[in-house]
Order: sequence, then structure tokens, then C-alpha cells
Amino acid sequence: SRVEEALRHKNAPFGIVTLTTPKGADTNATSPLSSLSAATLAQVGAQKPFAVIIEPQSFEAFKQQQVGRQQGANAEKAPVTVREYLADVHASIDPWMDEMIKSFPDVFVVVVSQPLVEYPLARQVLISGVGTHMLVGSSATSTTTLLDVLTSICHPDHHVGSTASTKGTLKCPICAKQGLTPKGLYVHLPQFHGNVPFSKYRDTRCPMCKDSFSQSDLVNHFFHEHPPSGPPIPERIKVSLYTFALVVTRRKSDGKFLMVQEFCNQGYWLPGGGVDPGECPIKGGKRETLEEAGVDVEIKGIINISMQPSPKVTRLTFIFYAEPVDDNAEAKAHPDFESVGAAWVSLEELMSGELALRGKEPLHWFPHVANGGDIHPLSLLDVYCRK
Repeated sequence: SRVEEALRHKNAPFGIVTLTTPKGADTNATSPLSSLSAATLAQVGAQKPFAVIIEPQSFEAFKQQQVGRQQGANAEKAPVTVREYLADVHASIDPWMDEMIKSFPDVFVVVVSQPLVEYPLARQVLISGVGTHMLVGSSATSTTTLLDVLTSICHPDHHVGSTASTKGTLKCPICAKQGLTPKGLYVHLPQFHGNVPFSKYRDTRCPMCKDSFSQSDLVNHFFHEHPPSGPPIPERIKVSLYTFALVVTRRKSDGKFLMVQEFCNQGYWLPGGGVDPGECPIKGGKRETLEEAGVDVEIKGIINISMQPSPKVTRLTFIFYAEPVDDNAEAKAHPDFESVGAAWVSLEELMSGELALRGKEPLHWFPHVANGGDIHPLSLLDVYCRK
């Protein structure tokens, strides 16, 4: 197959593969990613393949294909849906994905499809289910993001190579990839294994400090203890009161809500997280949304404030309502220490039950906002926090 041929082409850092492209449809020769390929090849030189870019046939070509198959049928056919398109792409990728990852554990697999980026179930099926690493659209912004990710993965200072300034001696504790430098391992872990379930981290040790870490601490351990430059990043001060900021973000153009695909295969959830010491909850919610979902938002109001006391720790949670600063802003596509990615989700897609969720909060607060529920003014918070 063309996939196997590209993966076995050892003189390229990554290959471009077209799946099930019908005769007469666009190919890689006319794709904007062909220039991306050339640019990255020129930058990183001839090394082992690190990425495979899969460009399925276009949705329009798929619809024409399906209509052609329906011709002559007596019964009236329903319009071809993105769900059917996703099923076709899934069927094309799934058969060889497991074997490919076993044979080439250091290959980074990217699916490029604008219709699938706008369909949140696709991230769940292709990343959480099939095991691809990234789903990205075909816009100029998406192309730039993909170029940055591939350049980072292929950077010579991240692995053993003739031009590497430091020879890598580290091995990934998840896939056993060898020859990584400390910076290379820092880049490798969230990009290749950001959505690996907690259970697969069991009985592993940090290859840098040899400390063991629990199932839930791998990402935080590397982020805080082994940053690529400078001293370790101090974790939040252990206090009896923890403050969290969650953000319900809705865009005006179509009423869709912003959701984050959490790392370690936990499912979709609200953007948000812990408020840093000395940080205003409003600013914390805005920061977390940008970090986890890639969208700059304006916090408009307060939906709810709750407190969960316990003998040792009390959790204070603010749930804010926000709107994107730019209504056309794309959700984050690349995996990192903050999340696997993000998507704009309609209320119907959420309530269908098809999306795996980390928690039930979206099921309660998205309908609340969509149905005109109370949103309280930010003036409820101290004026110093709102500045």
C-alpha cells in the first residue's frame, strides 16, 4: 500500500499518504500540504520517518461516490452525512494502524480533513479510538500549526542524529523509543502519548530521575520536574483551599460550545483548571481556556460558584460564561501538556450521548446557557479581581 511504502521510505522524516482517493479527485500534488512537506524536508534533512500525513478523499468526492452508488434505487435516499464520511475514513485507517504503530512506534500520525475537524465525534473516533496523534484542518492556520509540530518532532536536538548537538541517551517509558535527549523526551511524551489511558502508565519510572510515579502523575511529573530549560516549575502550593475556574464558551455564529479533549483518554470536558496562587479566577479561566483549547475568550459573566468541603481539602469552583474574542477562532488541534486538542460542539452533538465525557458538567451547564438560564454579572467578584 502507499501507506506502507511511505513508512518504509527511510530517507524522509515523514511521508504524505492519500487514502481511498477516487480517480479524478484532488491528490497530494494539488494539496497545500505538498508545500508543507517540501519545507519540512528541507529543514530537517533525510532521517527516519517521524510523521505520516493522511489526507482522505474530500467530503464532496465521497458524497458524489455515495450518490453514484445510490443511482437506480427505488427508495429515496437521505443526504450523505459527515458521520458516514467519518465511518469511511475510520474503515480506511483502522486496519493498518495497530500494526504500523508496533512496527514504527516513533511515527507521528496526522489526519488532515476540514469537515472532520468541525465534527467533534471525529476526534474521539480517530484519536481516542484508532490511535492517531492529531486531527487538523486544511486552513492556513492549521497548516502553520502542523508545520510547527512536525518541525518540533523532527528537530535534531531532540534525538540522535548527525547534526545533534547532544547525543540522546534516554528511552521513552511508554513506547520504548530510544536515543532521546531530555528536551526530546519532553516534546515526545505529550505529542505521542497525551491520550494514553492512565492504566498504561502503571509500574513505570521516570527515565531522568528514576522516580516512580502513579498512573495519574506522568504528565504533571514531566511538566513540573523536567522543563526543557531552567529550574523545575513549582507545583501549586499545597493549601487546604483549592480554587478552580471552568469556562462555558459559546460562539455567537452557530451557538456551538468549546470543549477540550482531555489527555489520557478521559474524554471531552469544559476548558479550565486550577487557579494559580495570587491569580484572579477570571484571569485563571481565560488563561486555562487559551492553554487547553487554543481560543482567546472574553469572560462575560458567572454561571455558578460552588464549594465542596472535606476534612482535608476544600474545593472552590467558579463556572464562568465566555465568548470567543474572534468568533472564527479555530479550536486547538495539536497535543501538548495541557490537552490532546479541542473542538466546537453543538448542543445536539453533546446530548446525543456519543461523545465520551470526563464529567457531567457540560450536560448541565450547556443546556442552561442555551435555554437562557441565569448568568450573573462579574461585579459579584471584587473589583481588584476584575481589573
